[in-house]
Amino acid sequence: MPIDYFCIHHDVLCCGICVSSKHKTCQNVMSLELASKDVKSSALLTDIRQEINHLTKVLKQLNHNREANINSLIKQKADILQQIGSIKVQIPAENIDDLENESITELTSLQMKHEAVINVDRKGISKLSGRLTESEDRIRFLEENGSDNLLFVTLHQQAINIQRFEDKIRDMISNIQEINVTLEKAKICPQNHLGK
Repeated sequence: MPIDYFCIHHDVLCCGICVSSKHKTCQNVMSLELASKDVKSSALLTDIRQEINHLTKVLKQLNHNREANINSLIKQKADILQQIGSIKVQIPAENIDDLENESITELTSLQMKHEAVINVDRKGISKLSGRLTESEDRIRFLEENGSDNLLFVTLHQQAINIQRFEDKIRDMISNIQEINVTLEKAKICPQNHLGK
């Protein structure tokens, strides 16, 4: 059924069947034609645009955070390699190469594992950013080229989508962790390996 009505009381778009079955007692049901009048200068359009811009900024900040975490891991790896170099002088010669290679292998493995986790976060951020950009582009196109009715319907659909985006971003934020690696000297140079 085509969407021809808007129920102000429930803030929902309706077809003729819905109006007669679910909204027959509602006082404020109007035609889509009337409800969409002046939508191109409405608070609804402004609010959705502002929300899309806000969510886009949040996603950019999240992506920046993830990039900074990767850069931090790279720096931490370099620092640990430097620490390993300074510890080498304390270990008898016969054990140095094995311990150093084992430590470097473990460090590289940790870095790759953590970068993979961060890159999964970044992929999710990028996907949501793309969807927000598509929403903004769709709204802009309809504002410039579409009918008031179509823009009105699209804005109401986008309001629902924005709520979903907000939920996904909230989940993302709660699940993102700052990942760090540090050197535990006891693991790299147990007391029985140290020289005198």
